[in-house]
Amino acid sequence: MLVYNSSFDEFMLKAKHDSTEKQEYKVYQQRWLVLLAFCAFTFCNALGFVQYTPILKMAASYYDVDEDGVAWFSICYYITYFLLAPFSIKPLDIRLDYSLFFAAFLTSLGQWTIYLAHQNYAIAMIGFVFIGIGQIFILAAPAYISDRWFPVHERTVSTCLGSFLNLLGLNFSIFYSSITFEELSGQLDNIIKEIDFMNLIYSIMNTVAFLMCLLMIKNKPPSPPSFSAVIIYVNYFGFRKNVNNEIIQKSFQES
Repeated sequence: MLVYNSSFDEFMLKAKHDSTEKQEYKVYQQRWLVLLAFCAFTFCNALGFVQYTPILKMAASYYDVDEDGVAWFSICYYITYFLLAPFSIKPLDIRLDYSLFFAAFLTSLGQWTIYLAHQNYAIAMIGFVFIGIGQIFILAAPAYISDRWFPVHERTVSTCLGSFLNLLGLNFSIFYSSITFEELSGQLDNIIKEIDFMNLIYSIMNTVAFLMCLLMIKNKPPSPPSFSAVIIYVNYFGFRKNVNNEIIQKSFQES
């Protein structure tokens, strides 16, 4: 344990000393636009997750299925995340911007698919699968954005905001459905009209979020905001490899 700590500390101090001689650190205002675009995206992605939860019976009558069938729309999120989330880490490592563009595009495409499907249950399910695939990039993205764009003292705030907007989107969706459909029980024509309108609104919101991502999100700033950002997105894998090699070599030399 002592060998590990001393080797790691020595390597970190050496790396930081070398870095400060050659690297300039700068914080850009663009970071807030990146965070804003991501917050809009994660907020809108969450809308579809629970949009039918407060109105299961009405949604079941809309799609002409039972309530369990409607519940499968939300289950799609869990299934796609369980199957595909491990494959989202490498794309985020390589290109944060392209990964979020792809995720926002799939979310927008999925929501428009749900709207255009109207009362077609199978096509709507495909739309929810698209949204679920877009969702796999969301949980890890706030940490990546904070590490690449924000100085150390702002990372807690930026990460919390990126995560909180997803929860806010969930609550907004539940609130909207609960209020809008409160007095429509048994009125099938009005239910169909309101669900179509809700899906249209969510589709437009997701499209706006996608455009915000395209315009505002960049992979990384021209100069890193801190020393730790250099390690994370410039030489992360090489750094870890060198640390491990030095620890192993020193442990053999001292044994």
